[in-house]
Amino acid sequence: RQDGSFEEISWDNYTNMLDFGCKAVFNTVKAAHPVMKQQGAGRIVNIVTELWNMGSANWSAYLAGKGAMVGMSRSLANELGPAGITVNMVAPGWMLTDKVDPESEGSKRFGQSLPVRWHGTGEEIGKACAFFLSDLASYVTGAYLPVCGGRITQMGA
Repeated sequence: RQDGSFEEISWDNYTNMLDFGCKAVFNTVKAAHPVMKQQGAGRIVNIVTELWNMGSANWSAYLAGKGAMVGMSRSLANELGPAGITVNMVAPGWMLTDKVDPESEGSKRFGQSLPVRWHGTGEEIGKACAFFLSDLASYVTGAYLPVCGGRITQMGA
């Protein structure tokens, strides 16, 4: 369970979210970085969340895991950079998925409230990842890229 008030969420749920946010990245990087290091180059892109930047009631477990991932990513950017490995983050905002009804009033209202006036999809996330994985981003590491239709400009971050 990733959401719930702090009063009602259990420590097991909390640690599951920390594992989801941190342990998966730790294990993946631990397994992949030796090969990247041997090759003298590599690209790591972690998917965090735009919501981490502002916080939200009832999401402390999920956001704690994502916040840990941000810290780990920035630390790894410094540690792995000398080996030619870049580490960056894509931070999706609210996206249309198969679990979101694009025709609901709330969804329409939210999309219209964004500076771009529409919802993003997984394709936008993929394009941001493709940028970080390409040679266009060879000098970019430790970056946090909000893919949120401009919502971050409305948060005062």
